[in-house]
Order: sequence, then C-alpha cells, then structure tokens
Amino acid sequence: MLDLVQEIYATIPLNVLKSICREINISVSGKNKIDIARILVESLGSSKALRVLDEFRYAGRRAVSWFKVSSHHADNLFTVKTIREKLIASCGENPFSEMLKPKLSDEPKIVFAKVFSKEKVLCQFAHIEKRMLIIDYEFKEVDETVFISSCIRLSSLFFEFRISSERAKKIAPLLSKYLTLTMPTKIELTDTELNQLIDKLYGRLVIIKKKHLSGDFDTTEVVAAPRVRDLRNSNQFKQDGYSGLPTRKEVILFPFTFQGTTEDIKVQVNPVTGSFWFRSYVREQVIDYVFSKVKEVKGL
Repeated sequence: MLDLVQEIYATIPLNVLKSICREINISVSGKNKIDIARILVESLGSSKALRVLDEFRYAGRRAVSWFKVSSHHADNLFTVKTIREKLIASCGENPFSEMLKPKLSDEPKIVFAKVFSKEKVLCQFAHIEKRMLIIDYEFKEVDETVFISSCIRLSSLFFEFRISSERAKKIAPLLSKYLTLTMPTKIELTDTELNQLIDKLYGRLVIIKKKHLSGDFDTTEVVAAPRVRDLRNSNQFKQDGYSGLPTRKEVILFPFTFQGTTEDIKVQVNPVTGSFWFRSYVREQVIDYVFSKVKEVKGL
C-alpha cells in the first residue's frame, strides 16, 4: 500500500498542510512539504493522520471543475468494480495497491487510485513540467514532477478535477481514454444559474467582475463595501448599469456548518470556464455540498 506520508504529500496542498498544523499547534516553520507530512504523521499517529487525510484529500484551497459523463454509460461502467478493472487494464499495473512509477513525460499518467467511498474513486495523475532554476549562479532547466488530482463520482456520473480549468480540459480526455469513454461535457453556469446557486447556498455576492461591450474599459471589478452584504441588493450596483453586463467572475460567501461550528466559505466562480476556486481552505464535505447545489441548479 502507498505509504501514508507519501499519500499526504501527494494529495494535500502545502498551504493546507501548514494550516492544519497551525490549528493543532504543530510547529513546521521553515520545513519543506515532505518534512511537514512526516511531522504530521509522527505527531498525530497513523489513525488520526488518516482521518486528516480523508478530510482534506484533494480538497483545500484550489480550483474545481466538473464534467458530466453521458448517462448511457451508467449501467455498464460506473461501479467501483468496473472502474477498478478498467484502470488496472489500462495501466497494466494495479494503481489501487501501490503508487505506480511509469516513465513520465509531458502527458499525464495515472500513478495512484483509491476507492474513497461507495460514491467516489480518486485518481492521481503525474507528469513532467519544465522549470528554469538558478543553480550555482546559472539558469538550468529541470524536470519537475507535477501531481494532478481527479475524482470519479459514481452515482452522479461526473468527473471532478481539482486543478485549473485549462488543465482540467486536458486531463478529462485522458481519464476518458483510461475508462474507454466518450469525452464528457464540461459544466458551465449562466448568470441566471449563478444567482440561483448563490440562493441555494444561502450565500451573498461580495465581488463581481463584468465585461464591457463597448467603450474604453474591457472589464470592471466591483467589491462590496463592508456595510453591503450582497451586491445583488445594491441599488447603486443596479443603477450604474453593471447588472446587465456579462459576468467574468463572482466571489461568493456562504455559511457551512461542520461539527457544530459555522464558518463563511469564500468561493470564486468563473462562469465562462465553469471553474470554482475555493479561496478558503476547505474539507471534502464543502466541495460535496457545493457540487450538490450545482447539480440542483443544472437539473442533473
């Protein structure tokens, strides 16, 4: 099985690891990511570290995109058993039992998979990206291994990618190829659907960027004053004519209660790309909650 330290390193973002350590009073100042993962496991013990991993695995402060798989695949593919069989066959090895180490290139390959619950199968891709570093006062090009997180939501027939929208568009056909599927459809929201989503989240609009159709300005970003809870209810916002312009970005605050504690979650939505960027660091349950409301809005 994959080593717990390696799994934490590969699936939890560095900024989230640091935030978790601050919350439980573990000092990791000046430590790199692998050291922080090791310290977390040593401090908490394997069972508690595993619970932390399951809360924040692939979650955190990051972008999320969803792709809908054609419903005609429901009966013959979207079960844990068939997905496991297809991934093992496509990889030629078993990514569920250990981290694979294929020869990497710029095309992502699956290196790890896990049945997270009866509703989710998690897949980790890896690929090489070229980076320029200064080594001994000289610029040198190095190959960096980059990990990409994805999730197959079984009952909903969705792919979910925890990366930028542009990267998600490149990974979606690769995951489809592993599973011998046709290309899924990316979920995007209209301005009307965004308003419906805010209402379903019991949220409020605090920042919005609008696209001008003419004139000297390309875009205008409006930030709510502290006394304004929701820009949608601002008379000035409506009178200045922004409400009728196409939306390029919205930042939403909505309440979420976990284990008796309610906190405001900040999420940025790009209606053009369909990408959600959680500006707060979040647990897996928060992403599940937003996903359920997106499905309701889209009628899926």
